[in-house]
Amino acid sequence: MHALQRSIDPLQRKLKLRPVMGWLRSPEISSMLCGPPDTIFQRLEGFLSVINIMSGLLLSAIGGAALNPIKVADLPEDVQPIGNVYNVMITFAVVVQACVACYSSYALMVLYGIGNRPELVYRYITHFHVHFSLCEFGTYLPGLTFIGIVPLQAFLNCTGIFRWVAQGVVVVAYLVYHVTFAENIGYASPSSLFGWIFIVAPYKLPFIGRLRADARRIGKVQMDAAATGVLLGKDRTQDMIIDDESVAEVREASAEEKVVASWAADAVPELAGMRADKLARVLVAQGLTPERLQAFARLRSADAMAMLSVLEMTKVEMTKGERLALATAVLRQAEEEAAGSVSVVR
Repeated sequence: MHALQRSIDPLQRKLKLRPVMGWLRSPEISSMLCGPPDTIFQRLEGFLSVINIMSGLLLSAIGGAALNPIKVADLPEDVQPIGNVYNVMITFAVVVQACVACYSSYALMVLYGIGNRPELVYRYITHFHVHFSLCEFGTYLPGLTFIGIVPLQAFLNCTGIFRWVAQGVVVVAYLVYHVTFAENIGYASPSSLFGWIFIVAPYKLPFIGRLRADARRIGKVQMDAAATGVLLGKDRTQDMIIDDESVAEVREASAEEKVVASWAADAVPELAGMRADKLARVLVAQGLTPERLQAFARLRSADAMAMLSVLEMTKVEMTKGERLALATAVLRQAEEEAAGSVSVVR
């Protein structure tokens, strides 16, 4: 199966429970792949930076405890098993965090080497899906381990009832944050909770039907966005399955794509052929059709660029073609009103 297909399937086509190894295909990575080409570099950079910073903070917090473990032989015999458990847990957590910190740094270096080339970044994410998932999980598990060793340390150093008070404080604090996060993420990003449910919220399994329906609905929105990004030119049949070579060959360029490709080839002869065809597909998929481009070109350049700049600052999701069409309509209306007012004055 195509590597990209395996990465995006969990969002929609194969939305099924994977209790054992489901976390190896992180839903956050799958969602990231559906992002628009002009932001995919920044999204991956932010994702890896968060992992790198968090792992570094955890490593600095618990590294000393692993290098200076509890001397179990000096403990009373009845609590020596607790000391051994503590040492094993802290060793595991520190080694995992050291690996995550190192390899997330290396991953960032590779990303900067690739540069802001969307097609290469998409390829990078696809083939590193499992590794990025391991890094994400590698910040979660040692974090839980750190929370787990705190009450062990308190048990070894407190006396009487305060040993149990410390355990209760840790349990209550953890459950408050964990349960509220799990409940909120189920509504905010159902695809994420669905992918992590066996680890994060197994108590919600009886309600998995509603969560699956929500995840499928949100996944459809994400896959629609992918049609103009990572799936551009790869899913002609729009069935969320990457086409094989035979399907790709059968597909004819649209009339709009042929016009744009001819413009590109005439203006820049070096683009003639496959490069011009690919450029035309990308532009038309973004809504930059010949009609819209020509209408925009007839406007006064200063006004047109100013209007586009204003629309670029809006938070509303629009394709480049939609922005172009809106800017053209607004400026045309303004020109017509200005012409009308001049005729009335005369």
